[in-house]
Amino acid sequence: MRRIVGLDSVFERRPLRVVALGALGAALAWAIVTTNIMPHVAERAPGVALLLASDNPNVVFGVVDRKINPDSAAESAAIVAPPAMSRSARDRLRRRAQSALLRSPLDARGLRILGQLAPEESAAADFMELAARHSLNEYRAHHWLLQKRLSEGRYAEALLSADIVLRTRPQLMPFIAPYLERMAEDRTASIALERMLARNPPWRERFLTHLPSIVSDVRAPLRLMLALKNTAHPAGAESQRRYFEFLFERRVYDFAYYAWRQLLPPERAQNEATLYNGDFAFPPSGSPFDWLLRSGAGARIDIASASEDSRALRIDYGPGRVAPHVAMQFIKLPAGAYRMAGRYRGEIAGRRGPRWRVACVNANGSIGESEMGMGRIRDWRHFEFEFIVPDKDCAMQSARLELDARSPSEWIVAGEISYADLKIEPIGEGAPSATVGGPSGAQ
Repeated sequence: MRRIVGLDSVFERRPLRVVALGALGAALAWAIVTTNIMPHVAERAPGVALLLASDNPNVVFGVVDRKINPDSAAESAAIVAPPAMSRSARDRLRRRAQSALLRSPLDARGLRILGQLAPEESAAADFMELAARHSLNEYRAHHWLLQKRLSEGRYAEALLSADIVLRTRPQLMPFIAPYLERMAEDRTASIALERMLARNPPWRERFLTHLPSIVSDVRAPLRLMLALKNTAHPAGAESQRRYFEFLFERRVYDFAYYAWRQLLPPERAQNEATLYNGDFAFPPSGSPFDWLLRSGAGARIDIASASEDSRALRIDYGPGRVAPHVAMQFIKLPAGAYRMAGRYRGEIAGRRGPRWRVACVNANGSIGESEMGMGRIRDWRHFEFEFIVPDKDCAMQSARLELDARSPSEWIVAGEISYADLKIEPIGEGAPSATVGGPSGAQ
């Protein structure tokens, strides 16, 4: 074996080279351990990591960071003062971080740590500014600067900090949104916020969707959306839908309707007393004052072509048992008498068929309903029914189409039916000549 390998001869001829190569290999191995492995060891055993690699800046910064930010592994955006500790303990951490920074002077995390441990705000601000300049990923530094700049009224600079955090850490929206919400409710700060949102940063729709859940002034989201209305990037359908849901949850129906009217494109504005988009000329926007289509298993609701130049609401059923489904729209009619009318055709096989109902929101029963769509209707057939909106407890109404099933066996249905040219019109003062379904349960 020795003859094949030749270890003895090599060692005898070049002993110093063998020793040097062995020492170099050991040094390289130790460097790999201290550089790549020790930072991970510091997360679980900081004492061991410091004992073995006290001169490694990454290890030192990792240990100090975990002491002053116990939640650092969770990447939350909370920037808080170090946990309760004596001044001497804080000074020891600061000196250790300063020593490590001398060996790695451009380390953004080290600069931010010294900013958090700085005894004075002016020194903290200097370190945080340096950390933010050296790394976009130092979200704690950018978050600290966001707070400071916002408190000083430097709104445009505060928004730059918020923009960086939300681009690099999208999951921190719940922490950053409250600062943006404060700006949205401040008339001066909101100008800077509107300019930022008009540039359509990638986090904008998430913020507008999140905003209603934290806002204290229900008008603030509307102001932002109106500011974006005539820009190249108006507020999206999802953020508007969430805003209207929020207003409905608060039961501020009058303001919800006002907000919807304000956000409507000019070409879609209609008379307030009619059913919106009753000819289905526009795709449903998701607004509660537009068509809300909720299909169910075995019942598919869609907008389809009725002729070359018109469209209709269509429901395809079964065959077999179908799940609950609805096509509906919220409407806001003043007290008085009205008539809902339209056309329908199709073929329904079952014990019950679909029926239109108008009801007061947050009240039991309907104030008017149509005949059921049953059997085979090949040609378009006119339908209408009249109803009275009472002057109390009926500030908002709904018009909804759903299968008029009353028992499990009546959910078994097959076929299809279409409705077109729907409208609601006032019919003058007083009670209508006939109110199908009657006003029972309106209160």
